[in-house]
Amino acid sequence: MAFLDKLFKKKIEGKTVEEWYGLATAETDPEKKIEYFDKVLALKSEIKLIMNKTSDE
Repeated sequence: MAFLDKLFKKKIEGKTVEEWYGLATAETDPEKKIEYFDKVLALKSEIKLIMNKTSDE
């Protein structure tokens, strides 16, 4: 379970995917909203890649 906890707590610029998502949904500036959602997608892609690699082993 520690592996999954660590995986889902992964951060970009000090924030987790949940924190970036919260910022993105609350933001009113379209440019900032896109920037925050880009970070959400980057983290989710990285998590998915790691999960796929571990399931193949």
